[in-house]
Amino acid sequence: MRNPFAALPIAAVAAVALLSACSSAGSQGSNATLPSTGVSQSRAFARPEAFPDAGAEFAYEANEGSTNVSAFKIASDGALTPVKGSPFNAGSNPSGVAVDPTGKFAYTSNAGSANVSAFTIDASTGALKQLKGSPFAGGTSPSGIAVDSSGKFAFVSNVGPSSSSNVSAFSIASSGALTQVKGSPFAAGTSAQYVAVDPSGKFVYVPNA
Repeated sequence: MRNPFAALPIAAVAAVALLSACSSAGSQGSNATLPSTGVSQSRAFARPEAFPDAGAEFAYEANEGSTNVSAFKIASDGALTPVKGSPFNAGSNPSGVAVDPTGKFAYTSNAGSANVSAFTIDASTGALKQLKGSPFAGGTSPSGIAVDSSGKFAFVSNVGPSSSSNVSAFSIASSGALTQVKGSPFAAGTSAQYVAVDPSGKFVYVPNA
């Protein structure tokens, strides 16, 4: 049977989702149900291709309204098991989560603390460990987050207030550290809540609530 997660882009879920669904940074989603924490969540998946040695698959949730991100191992039948140590500390009110294409790094956009937490992912267990220098400064009320298909750039939509709704762009170092690119943040519409990058990495889209 085909793995239902195999078509999901490795980049992050770009929208806060209903508890029983998820939306990816690309055009596809999944109807997989993750355990409810009673708050809105954004989810990202790390596929087996990202962990050729471990052969594992993991799912991550940014638990909005909290200060943490949950991690799960996905079994071959789709069942979920919390990763040891989960949930892992993030910033205040994490609203989005993204995993880079290599499966080495995960990022959360923290709306309450106006920054982005960066983590390394343990390829065997899926556990998260904050990178040196994390969290990295973001815009005002960062919400959605996505990583491009090359793994070189991350984009964060900043809700605002409306006078400062914009999109922050970061370059990603080989260590996973983030540096804002020249000219960032870039203007968007009012209440820029989410962000998505097309598969070619040429275009970025932001729905303005």
